[in-house]
Amino acid sequence: MLAGRNLLEGGETLRRSAAGPARAGGMRLLRWWERGAGPALLGVYVVLAIIFALRRHATFQTGLFDLGYYAQVIWNTSRGRWFATSLKPPTFLADHFSPALALLAPFFWLAPDARALLVVEAVALATAIIPGYLLLRARYPAFAPLLVLAFVLNPLLHQTTLEEFHEIMLAAPALALAVYALETRRNHLLLASLGLALLVREDVALYVASFGLYVLVCRPKQRRQGVLLIGLSAIWLLVLTGVVMPALGDAPYRHTRVFGSFGDSIPAVIFGLARDPFRLLTPLLSLATVRAVVRVLGPLAGLPLLAPGAQLLWVPITLLFLSSSASNVSALQGWQMAPLLPLLWSSIALTLARVRPRLAAPGIGLLLVAALAGFRLASPFPGGGRFDAAAYQISEHVRIGHRVLATIPPGVSLAAPDGLGAHLATRQQMYLFPWFDLAKPPEMIVLDAAGSDTYPLTTAEVHSALLAWQMAPEIETVWEQDGYFVFRTTPAPNFLHQGPWVWAPWLRLEGYELAQTDETGAFRPAGTVPVAGRTLRVALYWQALARMEKDYSISMRLVGPDGQLVAQDDAWPARGALATSRWAAGRTIRDTHYLQLPAEGLPETLTLEVLVYETATVKLLVPETGYVLTSLSPQHHTAPDGESYQAVREPVLVRRQLPNRRIP
Repeated sequence: MLAGRNLLEGGETLRRSAAGPARAGGMRLLRWWERGAGPALLGVYVVLAIIFALRRHATFQTGLFDLGYYAQVIWNTSRGRWFATSLKPPTFLADHFSPALALLAPFFWLAPDARALLVVEAVALATAIIPGYLLLRARYPAFAPLLVLAFVLNPLLHQTTLEEFHEIMLAAPALALAVYALETRRNHLLLASLGLALLVREDVALYVASFGLYVLVCRPKQRRQGVLLIGLSAIWLLVLTGVVMPALGDAPYRHTRVFGSFGDSIPAVIFGLARDPFRLLTPLLSLATVRAVVRVLGPLAGLPLLAPGAQLLWVPITLLFLSSSASNVSALQGWQMAPLLPLLWSSIALTLARVRPRLAAPGIGLLLVAALAGFRLASPFPGGGRFDAAAYQISEHVRIGHRVLATIPPGVSLAAPDGLGAHLATRQQMYLFPWFDLAKPPEMIVLDAAGSDTYPLTTAEVHSALLAWQMAPEIETVWEQDGYFVFRTTPAPNFLHQGPWVWAPWLRLEGYELAQTDETGAFRPAGTVPVAGRTLRVALYWQALARMEKDYSISMRLVGPDGQLVAQDDAWPARGALATSRWAAGRTIRDTHYLQLPAEGLPETLTLEVLVYETATVKLLVPETGYVLTSLSPQHHTAPDGESYQAVREPVLVRRQLPNRRIP
């Protein structure tokens, strides 16, 4: 028996010695979970959010308005031109009073690029969870990382992160700090963080007033401070929008529609709310409002509604948004939601922190289920229900676009469409095409005829504008490739006067220019040695000698030595944009033609000829034989395997037959 007892005691000792390291390892894992898991999850999310945002930017999914707008303002500020902008002159502060943007100027000393703002945006929005995480960790440290997990799965966060940068996003960290200071009763930190928030944008005063309302209602001993916050916020908003900003911009404040439908000025909105505060509840009766609220609170499991008193921080502003005449604001979508993120998630943390453990565990579980369901239904991130893989695909057209943009000098004044402008905005003079003074155009203009973002023009309007710029002889085409065009404005037409060739009494051809695609498809100045398989661009400089009563077409041709037609392009002048019957006498234009050379079987010599004929009757205009502009000696002219030369089109007697092509 003694031996058996000793054996049992030895076994128990062995079990205890084995359980000791396991228990210690479990405790270390638990400590890491409580202290490190939350920051690790948030860090991984920030990295992924930055990658997605930068990828969208790389595929031209960002625009001159708004990312490029802020990039130009901050870049100018970093160069000592405080809040200067050519997009909405005379100063950005007249559009939005945001002195806090100056804090971002050092980023543009290091990386003067709009992408820096996408990084700042992702980090700023991620800070929205920090006060909630700290508040919940103080009560339930094991649940705090799960709160972060639910946050990084939230579709509203993802939608806001993939919006273009707006200064209001900088309010998220300031308000997050204010919430933490409010709940930990650090009065000086609260006032400092709210003061910083006021410098982010003029309408952040509404959020500061909501803090005053919370203090007034929930902190009886601090009611004077609550009244003071509300009063100072109202005065700040009224003075900025009624006096300071109109004086800076010499125009009334123009963003009142964001504040609801209570009036056309900030005083009218404030007095309207004071007279009838219950009017804010009217939008709640609509189905659209119910959908907007469910879209926001559904992935949060409705927990922000259960935090005693904390609703005062976000409910009044949410009601104001719901009554807005701006559709994206009333739908509770877009960048306007950024300041609400720390308030909503702090309310969730307070709800969970104030209940017993037997309720906190199911509560955090319900939140995770709701967050995952919301992610699967509505998130624009990979794996989410609204993920658009095409937005992250870099096509060959996009790659060419980046090469084209890299050719534009950094110092020139520039106009560009919205889709390209954000990549070019870090310069003193930047304009959205075609919003600039035509009498004083920028030095260079870049267009993308194949792009999807043509704001503020339609696709047809972009095509029309492109033809107009190609037609203007004082506009030099410095780059053309795959639908991208870069133009340089010059004081006067600049071309070689090889002519004149005259079609009396109507037209005179002063000269021409040749360009040819290289191996990448970009047009380069060409001599008299075109390359097989490439496209030859011929720019003709015409002057109308007299007003023409009929419409004439221009026929640009490459002809072999035996009279066979190798390539041809027929159209009204200016790519069909200008009917000669509407061409004013004395006006000079550039008329561009494209001739595709066959890849094989080119003859040893080619002649470049131009003819003019009446569009309706195909009757040649004197001289009927047209003119030979130059002779060309193409490369790779020998046909493979001894084959004889074959024309690209059916053989045409150059000087006797013409295509009966009617130009629409």
